[in-house]
Amino acid sequence: EDYMAMDLDVAIDNVWTPAGLAYLQEQLQDKARIRVVWLTAAPDENHRRDALRPPSDVQGARVDELQAELDALEWPEAVLRLDTTGQTVEQTLDAIERAFDRDPATLPRGLSLRPSTPADADFICAVMRATMTDYVMQAWAPSEAAAEAAYREDIIIGQDHIVVLSGREIGVFSIERKPDEIFLDKLFILPDYQRWGIGSHLIRMVLAEAFGQSLPVRLGVLKVNPARSLYERLGFVVEGEEGASYLMGALPPGL
Repeated sequence: EDYMAMDLDVAIDNVWTPAGLAYLQEQLQDKARIRVVWLTAAPDENHRRDALRPPSDVQGARVDELQAELDALEWPEAVLRLDTTGQTVEQTLDAIERAFDRDPATLPRGLSLRPSTPADADFICAVMRATMTDYVMQAWAPSEAAAEAAYREDIIIGQDHIVVLSGREIGVFSIERKPDEIFLDKLFILPDYQRWGIGSHLIRMVLAEAFGQSLPVRLGVLKVNPARSLYERLGFVVEGEEGASYLMGALPPGL
């Protein structure tokens, strides 16, 4: 209900039964529209994924038994089955977006961007301070004052956009459109709003725009910043190094 109050779509990852879905529909009928996606996979794929679990969680033969139990239940016709065999997590997410007629190049409900103004300089610095100071101090800054000065110098009013979630300013997003690429200059989300999928959605939005023009997307990330793993999950690879940073890029198919 807290998420829905912010006009956000809510994804619940769980194993359901028809009775459980009926109960969910009953509880939320006046508050939300429910759509159900069943992510399926071939038996060999299910066992391959099962083998990736920690040893104490491996299901073994129970994988096939559970599949048989689920298949035997009477499911509502509205349940949409998507075959995820051989797909990465990102490919599965894209398939779900398409199933809901969602455009990955657009912002979800409740999320918006607005161009920054000079009055936003303090907020932009505060976001960078909250999200980057630990990494900047590890990588190159001799003091917090030096880091703060670098943040101020890095502000680009107008190009930097403020990320707004249901009226709350929660981050900074900035891209530079060049003739031969799109450069992701800033993507900083305040800690309280991280791991909500907001950063991933903004990156996928940039990838959709760039790939639609057959352009690559490039960025720089500090070597000590764990955000590198997020970029790699979204298709970026390390193309080089520059001082304390990795230079990463994602190329459109066929380029």
